[in-house]
Amino acid sequence: MKQIRIGILLAGLCAPMPAIAAGGFDGNWEGSASSAGRTCAIQGVVTLRVEGETVSGSVKFPQGNPTVRGTVSDAGAFTGKAGTQDFEGKFKGGTFEGQFMNGSNCRFQVSAERKK
Repeated sequence: MKQIRIGILLAGLCAPMPAIAAGGFDGNWEGSASSAGRTCAIQGVVTLRVEGETVSGSVKFPQGNPTVRGTVSDAGAFTGKAGTQDFEGKFKGGTFEGQFMNGSNCRFQVSAERKK
């Protein structure tokens, strides 16, 4: 009887474990990018798509639409590019907050929410 219990315990330990947080931020996200200041008073619309650790999307500005590419960690940390500019942020629950600079040294604050 003791051997059967040990066998059952070992079988349970060898069972494959589900991936934790893989795809935890999957879905479509929408929001805005805004910057303030005399030369930077611009707003854009942000759309992101998260599939596993891959993030893609765009920022639509009146003067162009930089493509967004990057990755998200299991903890929600995002690193990537908006066009050619470094873009970083954090996914947490149903919200995303991030920032990137553009070529004219304007810092854009990005806020987005997961679409249901």
